[in-house]
Amino acid sequence: MRLKNKNILLVEDDLFLGKMLMRLLKVEGAKSDWAQDGEEALDKLKNDTFDLIIADLMMPKMDGRELIKRVKADEKTKDIPIIVLTNLISSISTKDELEEIKNSGISGLFVKSNTHLSDLVDRVVNLLKEA
Repeated sequence: MRLKNKNILLVEDDLFLGKMLMRLLKVEGAKSDWAQDGEEALDKLKNDTFDLIIADLMMPKMDGRELIKRVKADEKTKDIPIIVLTNLISSISTKDELEEIKNSGISGLFVKSNTHLSDLVDRVVNLLKEA
């Protein structure tokens, strides 16, 4: 129950991965909500308060990059830590593009294919302890 009383927004269009991660967060005591794209995430951010956002970069309607820009530009949400969980890294063509993502105000970046979800949850726990 390392995440008791924490509210986490998961923004992920992959149903299988989303369900797995939601279960892990619940086991750790977190209350969590799920959005399947950036537009849906922004709607949820208007109506609820979150301690952390975990977001993919490649999603329909509004991608993760645009979501991060809007979250960080909004006075109400700018201080919410964001962890990026994506496979897009393999398709990023330049180091500048990767640096732009890393410098966009995120608190961590994980590549889905190289990450055990338990490691991601550990990072979430540590990040929220620091906050």
